Amino acid sequence: MAPDPRARTLLRVLVSYPEVRYVLPDRVGLEAAADVRLVETLMRFLGRQEWLLTRVTSSP
Repeated sequence: MAPDPRARTLLRVLVSYPEVRYVLPDRVGLEAAADVRLVETLMRFLGRQEWLLTRVTSSP
């Protein structure tokens, strides 16, 4: 990720969830069994990161 301190902090927050498998610049991969509440929480959290994101979507 970028050398921006906000990006490093965001990465640390994301990988603190055990269900997060990987974080790439354009997506976050979750375990297949990740609870829907976690997905919703991550979508809301990432949606507030306007400085970094252009959109937040979920895929089936």
